[in-house]
Amino acid sequence: MLAVVGLYRYSRNPMYVSVALILAGWAISFGSKGLLIYALVIAVAAFHLRVVLGEEPWLAPRTRRLARGRF
Repeated sequence: MLAVVGLYRYSRNPMYVSVALILAGWAISFGSKGLLIYALVIAVAAFHLRVVLGEEPWLAPRTRRLARGRF
């Protein structure tokens, strides 16, 4: 099922977006460039790799079954 409302409308993983925003907020509030770079690395590299290497291979067979109408 395709989500068309709420946070899932904009991001498949709103929890990851929230963590990245929290880290970026801390970096801005503390004025720390190092923490901002850390937030960007975590958001781009770690979360992206987690989704691509961890979640997508696990979800692929299940989505194919759902697309064919099998649960």
